Amino acid sequence: MLKKNALKTLLIASLATAASALSTPANAEGPFEGIYDYRSSFDMEPAGTVFSRTLYDGYSSLSLDLRGIGNSDDTELFNHKALLAGKGSPVQPDAIADRELFPDERVMFQEARFRLFDAYHAGAREFAPGLSATAQVSFDCWIEAVEDQVPSRADLCRDKFYEALSQAEAVSTKQIVSITISPPLRAINIPPEPAPAPVVMPEPEPEIEVIPQAVLDQYLTVPFEFDKTTFAAGGEGNLRKALNALNEYQSLDVHLIAHADRSGSAEYNQALSKRRADAVLTRLMQAGIDENRIKIVEAVGESQPLVPTEDGVRLQENRVVELDLRQEIEVPASRRTMDVEIPEVDADTPISTDN
Repeated sequence: MLKKNALKTLLIASLATAASALSTPANAEGPFEGIYDYRSSFDMEPAGTVFSRTLYDGYSSLSLDLRGIGNSDDTELFNHKALLAGKGSPVQPDAIADRELFPDERVMFQEARFRLFDAYHAGAREFAPGLSATAQVSFDCWIEAVEDQVPSRADLCRDKFYEALSQAEAVSTKQIVSITISPPLRAINIPPEPAPAPVVMPEPEPEIEVIPQAVLDQYLTVPFEFDKTTFAAGGEGNLRKALNALNEYQSLDVHLIAHADRSGSAEYNQALSKRRADAVLTRLMQAGIDENRIKIVEAVGESQPLVPTEDGVRLQENRVVELDLRQEIEVPASRRTMDVEIPEVDADTPISTDN
């Protein structure tokens, strides 16, 4: 795994430095303890929203739990996430590509991660911040335990993830019920005086950001290598064009539609397109694009090929994720077209020309 290999390299370098200095790290409890940073987040006072503070608590506890069983690299990873959350910075759940998983496990976690982001888009982090943060930490706990092949811990974290996520989904979709209370009965049947008509202030018309048509007309796709989630030639450049436009024009939104060619089974290609969608989604969010601007993330597999082919055909043009840049503008009420009913006029009726 890339993350673990990188941390192992860091460990070797740190050990060499420690050996040459003949000293023990500052937070050590014994020889060479503390080379991995597992507790730098413990003494900070977390800031930010309820969601961020709950993430901080969850990742700090997870880091400490994993240290107790000797998992040093993930201990440091989750301590780093706790530090970011404690500062109120955005923290994303683990990317599927960063973990060593079997194909069926990748599909399972891909579906779970999509469901978590669907709940976020529906407002779960605002309406149920504590439950949403618990679900995210439990997702990371689950995927780490599956990668390390610890079934008992994986089952506990999975159950906690789905329990918290289901509750967050229920809270965020709950409708506000308006209750009408009847006025008290009057001793004498005297109708009440009508209430004064409310004063309706005109809605201020928002300023509409002007985006050049050439930007909106761009057709951008991120091509992928055959049977992989790594970008093919031209992918980085097209993603950079989309990021430049999204950073320059804040009223731009993006829709992601992921495809696979027709080589392989339909079920496999559906799962492959989901992984490609997640790869592009992760890159956008890592670049700082607010997830509320990513309106649609759709994986269509081989069902909607951009270039129609026979089954079994490999074609680069169909191994892509489309980046559809759109500007969605709400038209103020004062500018909306009014429906006017025009009375019918008898053809024999003369038309008056009086002013």
